[in-house]
Amino acid sequence: MKTLLAFFLLISSTIALAELKIEHGVQIYYSEAIDVFEISDNLALGEYKENDYYRYWVSNLGLDSSEKSLLNKYKKLREKYYPEFLQRNEVPEIGNSLFTMNSISNTDRYAQAFYSSESVDEALKKLATNVMSIDEVKFLADFFRTLKPKISTMVKESTMFKGKMTELNRALNADRPKRLLRNAAKFLAVSERYPDDLPLFFVWWPALSKPQIDIVGNYAIMRFNPIQHTQELNEEVLITRVIQAYMIKQSKNQKDNLSKQFLLNCDPRNFLKAENVLQNPLTVVLGKMSLEEEKTQRDFDLTQDWNLGHWGNSYARLLYPVVKGLSKNGKETINGSFVTRATTLCKDLVNIRKDK
Repeated sequence: MKTLLAFFLLISSTIALAELKIEHGVQIYYSEAIDVFEISDNLALGEYKENDYYRYWVSNLGLDSSEKSLLNKYKKLREKYYPEFLQRNEVPEIGNSLFTMNSISNTDRYAQAFYSSESVDEALKKLATNVMSIDEVKFLADFFRTLKPKISTMVKESTMFKGKMTELNRALNADRPKRLLRNAAKFLAVSERYPDDLPLFFVWWPALSKPQIDIVGNYAIMRFNPIQHTQELNEEVLITRVIQAYMIKQSKNQKDNLSKQFLLNCDPRNFLKAENVLQNPLTVVLGKMSLEEEKTQRDFDLTQDWNLGHWGNSYARLLYPVVKGLSKNGKETINGSFVTRATTLCKDLVNIRKDK
């Protein structure tokens, strides 16, 4: 991280504050400001369900009393400007929805300063100019400076992201991925700027934790370990991750209504997790299967193992021709006749399971 002292010399400057340059299309980016923000915010939240950042820090770097004191002050400052901050402590269950959790609204002015900056210095300048008092920003500068040695052990690894971005962006913006992703977004009836504009930001994530993706405002935050997980990144993985982002970005109302309609006629959740009923098989249909067909053409083998387990593999194979038929002309979406046909296939699979 650049020195934070330089920041104070520029607070009153008339120089325009730098913004992240977001290009048109589905693109991968890296921002040190976002990386540091994600680590720091999760540290302040402490130990709660799925807070892998905090657990990594405590287990590998240690957390002394002075750091705990700093984190408590940071947490109070976050709550002052974003009262809902501690609600992130609770990771609610999906409930009656067959789909992933909803996107996180980016109404948090503190967070937005980091999400729109390339460096921590830039974010602090924005906070001093538009959000916080100078004394509060001085505390943040001291907070980041004190924790810098430990945060840097993670952020230094993130330089690996930059080495992969050119290669990955080239793969994402080839004709085939662009076509598949547009078709997927249209079928999923994703609103707003999608699918043409989706900034994907890499942030550091522990090596032993499973990679995941979150939507914050109009950004997709991809939690990957820079050393362990980037070795596995390829066209197929990227397409899958973007489709997962589209799933998250669907409106809550749409997801709730589709789930109610589906579960009214077929509800296998007594032996399946909610996301494995429809979401994961459909993601594979729109991603891996469609990509495989594009690559192999007539040699496409629908019966291969799609790594979804017995139910998911069987269901994805049944759903594939349905989705392809409905989305062929780009006119029918998931809100049309899809659920009716999908529940019929679901009931058939449930009956086969009962007969065994």
